[in-house]
Amino acid sequence: MIKTFFENKFFFKIMLTYCLVIFLGLGSAFYFVILETVDILIEKTVVIEQDVVQKGITYSDNKLKDVRTIFTRLYQPQIFDNNTSIVDYLNPVRQERIDKEKKFAILSAFLHNTLNSNSFIADIFIVDFREEEIFFRSNIPGRGAHKGYNFFSPEFFRRGEINTAIEIIPTYIPEYMSVVGNNFPVISYSIYLFDKNFIRFNNPLGLAVINVRADFFKNAFVDFPELKGNIFVIDNKGICLFDSENRLKPGEPFPFEKYLADNLATLKTNDNHVVNMQQSGETGFTIISILDRQVIVEETKAIRRNFIAIITICMLVSLLISVISASIFSRRIKSLYVFQLKTKTAELKALQAQINPHFLFNTLESIRITAQLNKDTQTAKMIHMLGNMFRWSIKDSGMFVSLLEEIDYVSSYLKLQKLRFADAFDVDIDVPDELKKFYVPKLLLQPLVENAIQHGFNNKTKNGIIKIKASPNDKNLILTVTDNGVGMDNEKVLDVVRGLNENTDEDGGRFSIGLSNVHQRLSILFGPGYGLEITSKLQDGTKITLTIPALGKKDMEQYVQSNYSR
Repeated sequence: MIKTFFENKFFFKIMLTYCLVIFLGLGSAFYFVILETVDILIEKTVVIEQDVVQKGITYSDNKLKDVRTIFTRLYQPQIFDNNTSIVDYLNPVRQERIDKEKKFAILSAFLHNTLNSNSFIADIFIVDFREEEIFFRSNIPGRGAHKGYNFFSPEFFRRGEINTAIEIIPTYIPEYMSVVGNNFPVISYSIYLFDKNFIRFNNPLGLAVINVRADFFKNAFVDFPELKGNIFVIDNKGICLFDSENRLKPGEPFPFEKYLADNLATLKTNDNHVVNMQQSGETGFTIISILDRQVIVEETKAIRRNFIAIITICMLVSLLISVISASIFSRRIKSLYVFQLKTKTAELKALQAQINPHFLFNTLESIRITAQLNKDTQTAKMIHMLGNMFRWSIKDSGMFVSLLEEIDYVSSYLKLQKLRFADAFDVDIDVPDELKKFYVPKLLLQPLVENAIQHGFNNKTKNGIIKIKASPNDKNLILTVTDNGVGMDNEKVLDVVRGLNENTDEDGGRFSIGLSNVHQRLSILFGPGYGLEITSKLQDGTKITLTIPALGKKDMEQYVQSNYSR
């Protein structure tokens, strides 16, 4: 009952400790991860969205740069055409020397080559104001300039001051296209063309126009397939040029009120949305990324569910490991407890066997008789020896003592017994000095010597011999206690051997509690293979052999611990 309570109590403590560590650790990790997840995801997403916005700005600026390069080439002399530029074909002074077919071929080739080199262009055309001609090419099959459209009216296309700057016309569906079902919103880049020697900006030779699809901005974001935010491109008047989710059509005004703003200046991050935007200094376009916080919250829910599943699995696995570990430790403690209990019980029995009422009575009776016969000297000697034995018995020297100490103790015991039995036996101790340094379990030899005196001699009054011998054998120490007493027959020897592992006493009919006690202690301490062996022959004495490891104190304790751990 006590052992079960101890084991359960220890198991409970281990499990409680494990559970506290596991659940507090994993629970804290879960709490802080979930607490920080939204902010971390928003921060990470904002960085990505900033990259997207910057990518959009860079893309639109680069396309404007490409358009500027194309327009510049209109003024560059063509080496293969006698250094004549495209603009020269629009100059009435030069046109007098230019063949009409050649002009058409040269301009058409220029437009064709430009389209082939710039796939982002939808249409490109040149308007000749003097000859009122249109030179048109498109990358879109079926598209062409409407023949009935007045490209030469002052109302066409351009408004405002006439100059050499490139003007960007935001999203519109061109009315001048002769196409049915394939007309789409475009953004136009246009520039007036002048004589390269012009000094005033009031008489342009013509107009060059490059159209791109209004949704060409999507090409800027192909490297970001998993955008969480909505990307918009708007002009400086708040007109939408591009919507990555296609909810807002090109040409529609941007819905500032939806994002709690009145204009670009008041469009800011708020409790519902995270806003990133940047305006191009080249095109005037503003790239806007708007991230709905609820999108991140929903994403965190999925992460939270996955994390809960992982935490749950980890806790279950940890709990299983804890149960197994606690069970192992608990069994180990139980074994240690049983080990210590058996050892202490065996040691207590050894003391009880040594200091039993019969021994005390006989000893005191001997002291009384001797005191009557010898007055002082013999009595003092016996009392002195008995005192030494009691003093050694109660000394707390641990579980092990040196062989030297054990021999000294048993020698005192034998001297006392020799006085008691009037020198009915002699003692022969053969223990080399080099073996006395080894350690042995306490009270190892005395029970065997007592057994020889009480049972071996059996009222023998003379010529008794007890031999105690120690010898090395490989890594072991062999101790023998031999007497020339009455001995035992085979049946008696077998009876004694069977009783070595049983807790019996002399009144129960067994040969000796001392033998059983010693054998059990050796088995507990050192494991199978160690203990005592009995050989005896009727009327020819008995020999008891003990085998223990030949070790010093520290090594002996480590050996016993190692043997226990296995």
